[in-house]
Amino acid sequence: NVFTVGDVNIDLNEDFNQGATLIPGVDIEKKPTITNEGPNDAWVWATIAVPAALDNDDASKNVIHFNYSKDEAYNWTWTNDGQWLVEKNVEIGGVLYNVYTALYDEILKTGETTKYPVIHNVYMDDHIDIDPNGDWHHVLGGTVTDIDWNTKANGNPVIHVSAYAMQTEGFKTVQEAYEAYQN
Repeated sequence: NVFTVGDVNIDLNEDFNQGATLIPGVDIEKKPTITNEGPNDAWVWATIAVPAALDNDDASKNVIHFNYSKDEAYNWTWTNDGQWLVEKNVEIGGVLYNVYTALYDEILKTGETTKYPVIHNVYMDDHIDIDPNGDWHHVLGGTVTDIDWNTKANGNPVIHVSAYAMQTEGFKTVQEAYEAYQN
């Protein structure tokens, strides 16, 4: 008897200008999509990892923001009932990150690409000030709040985008596939 195993192969595509300069309040286009390059249909999901020091439970205090396009808001095919799955303080390369996961709500068939990107843009909050020493501050309504990030010590912030896939066989939903991956 001969058995074969399924093959899932994906490619993370991104419309992004590597090394783009973050300027407070200015959008930088960043559109990661996933293409199914393998011979089997797949459930897919993506993660966006933002340095924890630049991310806050209160989004109005975030240093770095990411959004999906307002044009896509009602057609967004990524799920979790509109909520990101969030894991706080994950160490990546010696830096703590908050990792946001979005699950793609449709089966990604062989040769297809996700209909919409998982995010559309990133931007630095327009209330951020970086002093000559490289220290970052949030300035709002006359209140200055220090941010635990120094460009000279920590370097420029890096946002990590990753893509994952599991075969559809054996899973009715992307949530089931994601939970199996987690376990």
